[in-house]
Amino acid sequence: MQNEKKSIITYLIFGILAGTVSYYLNSSLMSLSVAIVVLVGLHYVLNKVMKSKEKFQWFMSNGGWLYIFVWFIIWTIMYNVM
Repeated sequence: MQNEKKSIITYLIFGILAGTVSYYLNSSLMSLSVAIVVLVGLHYVLNKVMKSKEKFQWFMSNGGWLYIFVWFIIWTIMYNVM
């Protein structure tokens, strides 16, 4: 599988997980902090796993924006429904 597809799938999965965890924190600021920490942490982990030297901008364009969108949607839905 290509690095772009691996990156997108990983960010999608972690966006769902981070959105769920953010809901249980009961603090908007803490939820945003968790989302940012996970985003930056995924950049470093994916660099090591894929053995690439890509910059953060590459990861943002290959799944990072999807991560932020999915995290926000999951967190908002859980925040409003539950």
